[in-house]
Amino acid sequence: MLCSRLEGSVLLGVALYVDFIVGDTARLKELFCAVTIGTIVFGINLYLHVCARLSQGKPISEIYPLFRANILHIICNNLHRTPTNDMRLMLNSKIFGLALICATLLSCESGRNLQPPALHADFARYWQQGKAELSRYALVQARYGNLNQGELIVITVTEPFNADKHVKSDSLSGRSVRQVLKAQTMRRFTTGIYDYTMTTTSFKPIDDAVDFPAMKITSTSVDWCGQTFAQLNQVSGGYRIESRSYFESEADEDFNVSGAFSEDEIWQRIRLAPEALPRGSVRILPALVAARLRHRRLAPETATATTSNYEGSEISGKNLKSYRLVYAHGLKEERVVDFIFEREFPFKIVGYTEEYEDGFVKPRRLRTVARLTQQTLLDYWATHDPEHEALRRQLGVTGFAR
Repeated sequence: MLCSRLEGSVLLGVALYVDFIVGDTARLKELFCAVTIGTIVFGINLYLHVCARLSQGKPISEIYPLFRANILHIICNNLHRTPTNDMRLMLNSKIFGLALICATLLSCESGRNLQPPALHADFARYWQQGKAELSRYALVQARYGNLNQGELIVITVTEPFNADKHVKSDSLSGRSVRQVLKAQTMRRFTTGIYDYTMTTTSFKPIDDAVDFPAMKITSTSVDWCGQTFAQLNQVSGGYRIESRSYFESEADEDFNVSGAFSEDEIWQRIRLAPEALPRGSVRILPALVAARLRHRRLAPETATATTSNYEGSEISGKNLKSYRLVYAHGLKEERVVDFIFEREFPFKIVGYTEEYEDGFVKPRRLRTVARLTQQTLLDYWATHDPEHEALRRQLGVTGFAR
């Protein structure tokens, strides 16, 4: 729709400018045909460029110089004339008007990803005080057909993010710097003699609509056999995925997926605006850790999403809600995920459960459970000396202890 509107606007504008520039009506039909073909191609390319820029949070004003220069180039090429100062002056005034029209159309179509969510009144007070929220969960993790003891650490914090390079920004402000809510989850558990460390980091801009996918997600898994890595970078319409594994059947892959958000960003969506969580039938990328543990190629799946009052007994607390995802309902590969959180701000996530058929030799349906045991706000990056180990003990972090 946007592409058609943009092409139509550009064609209309160019036709008007040609009418201003060329007084000879005999050449107008011939010229209009040539301009039309060139402008359609230009309109498509401009649309793709605008989408890419807006997905990185660039203001529409930064696109105008490119817009103006290309229009001038197209018209002059079709006229076989060198642009004069008079032509430039005329185009400056006319194209500015057309740019405003296109900007309006773009804002109508792209508003959903540029419109910030309605954040809670206390959001800044809690999340932008120069500290991270540190949460420690007691973990029982399904693996190899058994339930294994471990812990889950979740670090949630706001920080500057370079939208051009898709990395944490060294600067607090700038043209490409955006504030993100970052969620880093670290699962550590033992399986017999050896252990696993699985970390996922998700970067979700605060100034995006909450239903717009996270900008970047990475995941690593390390055990005694080797290590694996996956990275998702937001591109127009989806994600570019890079996957590396020590398994021959999984090996090195680079591919794109479209039309889905990631389960990994639910840790942030709940904290930003739980009322905006997607419901009903959703197209979603399973959590990177889940895909890795089940040795499934990452691809969008269909799940049923519901929000309800939590009525279970595994997680303790008052006034709790549950956000549930059910993948492949009723099938052998069915997977059920629950995020249990408090209904009041800051929407603390007090538990997480995941149930599916696990095990390679004797598979059976098992339930992974993570229960919140301790939580604090701390500028942990400034507490890295030996005397700060007391803080680690207070949080209850043990690594792989039972």
